[in-house]
Amino acid sequence: EFQSYTGIGSLVPHSVCLHLIISRCPQVMPSPQSTLGWGVARYARWLQKHDEREKLLLIQGSLESYGAAARNKKQKNYIPEYPVLLDILQRGLDLNQLET
Repeated sequence: EFQSYTGIGSLVPHSVCLHLIISRCPQVMPSPQSTLGWGVARYARWLQKHDEREKLLLIQGSLESYGAAARNKKQKNYIPEYPVLLDILQRGLDLNQLET
């Protein structure tokens, strides 16, 4: 449902939507800043200095980290939010690819 909201990318940046969903995920989904070993303050400063595409690429690393950890643990299913996150990420990358 969430990913079908037409305001994603136009009213609300893809990265903001991804952060919102990640914040509501089970703890097995690492936050982007925890994947990097950064504190919230450092991450907030980084976000202020980078464009949307760079933010999406950083979030992509966090999602890839979760996917790799799940495969290493031989989990049969990902958390329900994972495909939604991947879909929103891909749409954001596609949109920002065209703009650069």
